[in-house]
Amino acid sequence: RIDDLCAASIRALSGDAGLHFRGRRLYRGDKALPPFAPHLNPAPVTDDFGSFRGAADAMALRAVTQIASNGWRALLWWRHIRPMPVVAHVVGCLLALGAWSLVLLVPERGVALLLLGVSPFLAQALPPRIRPNPERPLHGVIVGAISMSLMVLTGVSGPLLDRHFLGGALDRRQIVATKAACQAFGHGMKLAYFGAMVADPGQIEPWLAVMAVLASMTGTMLAKRLLEAMSDTTYRLWAGRIVTVLGLFYIGQGSWLLLAP
Repeated sequence: RIDDLCAASIRALSGDAGLHFRGRRLYRGDKALPPFAPHLNPAPVTDDFGSFRGAADAMALRAVTQIASNGWRALLWWRHIRPMPVVAHVVGCLLALGAWSLVLLVPERGVALLLLGVSPFLAQALPPRIRPNPERPLHGVIVGAISMSLMVLTGVSGPLLDRHFLGGALDRRQIVATKAACQAFGHGMKLAYFGAMVADPGQIEPWLAVMAVLASMTGTMLAKRLLEAMSDTTYRLWAGRIVTVLGLFYIGQGSWLLLAP
């Protein structure tokens, strides 16, 4: 069998007699070994830029997909976009990018996930008078700066932006349209930022980019019908639940990474 031959080769090369396959997973005795993928988990201190190839390509693909998805969503709902929250968000993103261009900081993955997870809960725990509200320009600038900082540190902004837009009195169409415009600008700036910061930015195959863009646009059009069928109350209820679940997931994953031996 192919698996047996591969396992025998690995044992011979490593000198570890306890290595074997179960299905397609490598084990040492009864313990499953984590996949060895240094190209997806480079060490920022010791590895050169070539070691970041997989992470850079993945970030580029995600950015292209997010720009297409949110851009198309904003286009579908353009009549419902509120300009002021978008402008405030973009200003906050630019301020954050200006600050991070002067600082080189790469936190541990567990710490970054914890930051993503706790951010919406911290926002919700604030007193009502200072709780994030997309209709207040200063709040938009602050949340935009924090969201862009999270994207620079982790690649995503997490559920903080969703929690921000659930504040205030925007209806569900205004929330979806305005947030989509904010995210399209945010991911575009993130892609430009990382493209300017590294000599060898991520690259993706054209066919893969086209497939990802088409899939994201299809999902956006299908979701439009679902959103139209909802009431504002139902949307806010389920959006709040999703934000809570995502936050708890990030907290759990980050805690596990920090506490696991």
